[in-house]
Amino acid sequence: MADTLERLNRQGYLDDRRFAERWAESALRSGKGFGIRLLLELQRRGVDRGIAAEAVAKASSEHGEQQLLAAVVGKRFSSFDPASAPLKERKRVYAYLQRRGFSLSAIIAYFSSDSEEE
Repeated sequence: MADTLERLNRQGYLDDRRFAERWAESALRSGKGFGIRLLLELQRRGVDRGIAAEAVAKASSEHGEQQLLAAVVGKRFSSFDPASAPLKERKRVYAYLQRRGFSLSAIIAYFSSDSEEE
């Protein structure tokens, strides 16, 4: 078994870095999360923390947090209006986005700029 794993590793079939980069990119594009959420998911899948952090940083640098946040909100909460929503609803939406790894400051900034445009 160890010989087989070593051979696959030498041939490039087992590459944690490549897996982490592709997985992080895919997760970002599909709205599964951002930042720390992706880092924890990669670690849960057995990827070394350093490799996972590099992969998340690389993928995140190609996609802005606000851009991804807008995509998730548009897909999941298209009719949500923070200006008219009750406090309980705002907390629910903000908590969902934070669990996805978005920073509270980015969430507040997104909804603040969104309400200023109207």
